Amino acid sequence: MLITARASAAIYLILDSLKAKGNVTVPANLCYAGIYPVLYAGMTPVFCDVEKDSGNTNAELFKKSVTDKTVAAIIPHMYGNPVKELPEIAAFCRENKILLIEDCASAMGAEADYPLGEIGDYTVYSTGYSKTLDLGLGGILYSKTHSLDSMREKEKTLPAFSSEDEKNLEFFSKLYRLLRNNGNGCDIEKEIYNMLPTVCKNAFIHRISKADADMIREKLSDLPKVVELRRKCLKRYCENLKDCGLKYYEYSDSAVPWRFSFFIEPEKRNAFVSECLENKIPISDWYPCVMPLFNQPDGLPGAKEHEKGILNLPIPLPDERIDEICDCIKKILSV
Repeated sequence: MLITARASAAIYLILDSLKAKGNVTVPANLCYAGIYPVLYAGMTPVFCDVEKDSGNTNAELFKKSVTDKTVAAIIPHMYGNPVKELPEIAAFCRENKILLIEDCASAMGAEADYPLGEIGDYTVYSTGYSKTLDLGLGGILYSKTHSLDSMREKEKTLPAFSSEDEKNLEFFSKLYRLLRNNGNGCDIEKEIYNMLPTVCKNAFIHRISKADADMIREKLSDLPKVVELRRKCLKRYCENLKDCGLKYYEYSDSAVPWRFSFFIEPEKRNAFVSECLENKIPISDWYPCVMPLFNQPDGLPGAKEHEKGILNLPIPLPDERIDEICDCIKKILSV
């Protein structure tokens, strides 16, 4: 196990160790922080579609995106919900000499009917903001079959995280949301998207301090109770909103819920989100299709349909706060 500053740094260390060029298959709704390391390693991200309801890819969709230039793949368990067909995807990767990175950034503590976290060549976890074990920073790199020695040495050579990096990252987040919500594909927008990876590289790829690494090791023991709390919060949301006509995101019994996720009809979505924000409900529309960020058209129907409907609310929260949020949502939906 190797503790890193971010999961993005872990992905970069893996891909950089290949010393190869080629394509890396990623789902169209993978967070940009998981895709930028592909660029930093000198490779090209190629997007595969996802299921419109789960947000996860499957074997058929994945295979469609693979070419003779594909050297690696990053497969996330979206929202902490295990990818059902990952064993088939892993077998296909082995047959075609494609390195498989299992992205458990939001699935720490989840289980499946296969050895989740051990089926790829490498596995990455995150202990960053809003992840299962939310420590505000950190990633974990693991492999059951490959040595991490060279990556451990490489990690020590990465730059330290500076105050300038922090400012860049904060501004990046605001700018991305502005462009996502108001962009129209114009030339200026495309140029900004082209510029961002270079300007913000150190914000995504840097080394971790010994103090932060020690803190993460110590906090890992909290994982079981955090998983239990997240599942409890999800159940409370579901019970409170069971008669509101919402379509819930379907988590498997052994998933670790990232948030309480649900779907709203596209024609009602903007008004609903506006009402929630006006009432100080911390609603999120993550995870969107990120292809425009890489100057590629939104050409994958499953990812686009998923983006149009998915909304989510934070967990864990105190019971009283969940009840307040649910009462407010019920009033909004009753109008």
